Amino acid sequence: FLGSFALLLFLAVSAYSQYPGEWCYGPRLILPALLAASLPLAVLLDRMLAGPRDLRSLGLAAVLAAVALVSVQAQRAVNRLHYFAYQYTEALFRPLGRPEIDAWFDAIPHRAAAHRAFLRLAEGDEAAFPPLQIVREKVRPEYRDDVLELMENHFRLFTQPNRFAWR
Repeated sequence: FLGSFALLLFLAVSAYSQYPGEWCYGPRLILPALLAASLPLAVLLDRMLAGPRDLRSLGLAAVLAAVALVSVQAQRAVNRLHYFAYQYTEALFRPLGRPEIDAWFDAIPHRAAAHRAFLRLAEGDEAAFPPLQIVREKVRPEYRDDVLELMENHFRLFTQPNRFAWR
């Protein structure tokens, strides 16, 4: 019954047009299905902890630890950026009116893809964010320095690792 509920909810939400949930980091509407999907995991953990310590239970524990580690790493990567970094960056670049820049933002399937590009840019990989190179090459020379300074300040404020999030 619970598996059917989880599957039906997942299928119903998958057909929803706002599935990515633009105000959250993931598809928030499947959250109720996670409860139903986690119950078999609870039974499995109970059996693993109550049963003998054999190779199978150790392998299962290793797999669960790896999944937990990947989950923690994903949360760490997502929370290194300011929550609205994508919106602020898009608002900074779109008014430049460059079709190549608009095409880059239009091709982003979800905000998380842009966040990965911003993190790589913060680590020094300018090729990860082509709009910056487009500005350097195509903005008129008399405006280029001002635009680049504005962008540098923007990235320092909104896309650098969020070290002071608790304040």
